[in-house]
Amino acid sequence: MERNENKNMTAGQIAAKIQEIAPEALQESWDNSGFQAGSPEQPVTKVLTCLDLDFSVLKEAKQLGCEMIVTHHPLLFSGIKKLTDEDMTGRLLRQLIRDDIAVYSCHTPFDKAKDGNNDVLAEILGLSNVRNLAGEKIESPAKMAAAMKEADIGRSGEFRQPVSIAQLVERLSMGLGIRPESIRIAVAGTGSEDEIELSETKFHKAGLCTGAGADLLPMAKELGCDVFVTGDVKYHEAQEAMSYGICLIDAGHYGTEKAFGKSMQVLLAPKLSGRAEVLASGVDLDPFWLGQIL
Repeated sequence: MERNENKNMTAGQIAAKIQEIAPEALQESWDNSGFQAGSPEQPVTKVLTCLDLDFSVLKEAKQLGCEMIVTHHPLLFSGIKKLTDEDMTGRLLRQLIRDDIAVYSCHTPFDKAKDGNNDVLAEILGLSNVRNLAGEKIESPAKMAAAMKEADIGRSGEFRQPVSIAQLVERLSMGLGIRPESIRIAVAGTGSEDEIELSETKFHKAGLCTGAGADLLPMAKELGCDVFVTGDVKYHEAQEAMSYGICLIDAGHYGTEKAFGKSMQVLLAPKLSGRAEVLASGVDLDPFWLGQIL
């Protein structure tokens, strides 16, 4: 009989499998994907995948018996000068060390890679002929890493049938699991006649970038996109989209990327061949509350 020790994986081995999905070499220069805490030699029987890491997710990991956490957003974005209880990051790191839990982050590599965040959003929108924001085919991770094109962090595609804003809001709300009223829309024109015309407007081609990607609007304009979906839209970015004649839909940073936990679970689990279990976090970390204040 094979001993259990031979079945176990280490955090380093699991990280290597993650890199098969989305290599660290794909990350943007400002990013900090990779190991955040713990040892690559840490034995792992269970992995928890999540968008962000906070104490509620750490509590969940401990309750589930996970020795490794895989996040989308890095716990550490830049160098730290001290490790104390004075801020949440310091407290989290100290607790992770005490609990002997390894943390690996897969940020912009997962945004770019095939079947990552942007491909998930493209599927939710119902796009066909999905390409990058330069209109080029999605390359292998190795070719992406060699070229490092800005356009690879987003996607473009055509709707199989022209769609209305109401249809897009419904697809995003249902597909992302977010409330329709949380979705913001920037369009040219605010008068009643424009509103009537808008209700009849149909869109043919979309650009998108999960997280915060409104700075990629010029690329979408060059491709002839008539709608662009992203999150974290600023006032002047909305104005820019209006000047381009592009409908800009803000489905939220959290909303457009919350699927990471489930997506990474689906992609990673088969690569571990049953040697470690992969669980997706069930914690809702949306920092914005939608409700009526009495």
